[in-house]
Amino acid sequence: MYRYNKQTWLTAALSLMLMLTACGGGGDSMTAPTDTTAPTVTSTTPADLATSVARDSKITVTFNENVFATTTDAASFTLAKSGAIDGAVTFDGSTNVASFTPGSKLAILATYTATLSTAITDLSGNPLAADYSWSFITAEGAWQAAELIETHSVRKYCLLS
Repeated sequence: MYRYNKQTWLTAALSLMLMLTACGGGGDSMTAPTDTTAPTVTSTTPADLATSVARDSKITVTFNENVFATTTDAASFTLAKSGAIDGAVTFDGSTNVASFTPGSKLAILATYTATLSTAITDLSGNPLAADYSWSFITAEGAWQAAELIETHSVRKYCLLS
């Protein structure tokens, strides 16, 4: 059976301390650096201040890094004219693109503002640094095909003098 005395324990403890010191302390110095950088927007469609935007356009935004899909929803990605516009929000994690699809065609020659809130976070939990907004103007309407609106003869109702 082995007997350990104070000198054996002291030698073992000093050897362990020396090994840990030589290996960087065995603590935090070996872990990956923490991500503290907020995600940013790299592009939007339509672009900020775009005009003649098709009234049935999907509104999209591309991020510079992966963001949590669950933080990109109808509460954090909105579209407004004089009030909120109903629509559906989707996120494609393979391209880092969020899309807002309006529930109906947008109004003719109207100014809209899309907004992303700081509720959107990257995979490390870093939120957008500030709300991000951009605006655009929709196209004018297209003329429909002409159609007959009156079938009565005009002569029938005219008085001759």
